[in-house]
Formats: sequence, structure tokens, C-alpha cells
Amino acid sequence: MGQYPKIEYLEQGMRDGLQIEDADIGVDDRLRLLDLLAEAGLKYICVGSFVSPKWTPQMACMDRVMEKFQPRPGVKYTCTVLNDQGVERAKRYSPPLVIRQEEVPILQCFQCDVFCRRNTNKSREEAMARWPAIVAKAKAEGTKEAGIGLGTFWGSNWIGEFTLDDQMGVLRRAHSSGTTPALK
Repeated sequence: MGQYPKIEYLEQGMRDGLQIEDADIGVDDRLRLLDLLAEAGLKYICVGSFVSPKWTPQMACMDRVMEKFQPRPGVKYTCTVLNDQGVERAKRYSPPLVIRQEEVPILQCFQCDVFCRRNTNKSREEAMARWPAIVAKAKAEGTKEAGIGLGTFWGSNWIGEFTLDDQMGVLRRAHSSGTTPALK
């Protein structure tokens, strides 16, 4: 029997979930939600994103959240960063945060193009067009481990649910990006 890949579930409710809610949700309420996610047994939780409050006002309080945050033993906490400025802000809280960009290369995009544009100022196709360069860099550096990520996997507030064929199509495309003969 073949070896199955490791699957690690990253809970994104503190980022994706709160990003569509009112920006006035208080820091204490966010911290309570974070504690409840850990109490539910989740072992890998995204606490939010270090992005411009101009584009994502729901994440404007990230520094205050992190200043009051009490990590739980056995839980890995991460955040989303989309540029160098976000990385620098997040580094102030690492540890306990694990900055995902520093772990392993990940071929990722959002299933929803609207969400992708609002979060990264790029279309899904523009995000996926970067995959060959990410793979080439990882191979040149001798990387032995990588990941595939698909945001808004189940559906979108803007365009609705996605079919299994939609989901698997993007995952297959990401997987084949790392195995094409040109990149071996």
C-alpha cells in the first residue's frame, strides 16, 4: 500500500470568517473565539492577517489581539501575510506565531476570484501563474517538503458554493505544477 500524504487542517475562521463580519468585533471577543477554537481540539489555527486596514478593516486590530493573546500549549498558531510589510509586523509576534511563508513553499490561491482580488489584489489566474516560479525556486533550494492550499474551498459569500469538480480541478492543477517535466 502506498504512503498517503500528510494532511494538516489549518483553521481559518479567525481570518476568513471574521473578514466578512463587522469590523467592530472587539478584541476580547476575538480572543474568546480563539480560545474556543483551541478548546475544540484544533491544533493549527490562523489568528488573522497582517494586512492593510484600508482593504480589510476587520483585521485592523491584529496588533492589539496579539498583544493580549495567550497561546495554548500544543497548538500551532499562524497568521496570513501577503507582503513584506505584513511579514515585518508579524515577526514581532513570532513566537508564538509561526509565519507560514517561512515554513514550506505553498502553491495556493482562493477558489473565489472575488475573494482573491480583495485579499491579494490579483486574480486567481495571476496567483496560479506564479506557481511555476515558486516550484522552480523550491527545487533550486533543494526543498523536500511543500504544500498545496485552496482558500474559500467550500464556497463564497459573493458567488456561492463550489462543486467537487471545481475544487479538485484547482488542486490537480497545483499538484501538476510541481511535477511537470519542465520543472523537474
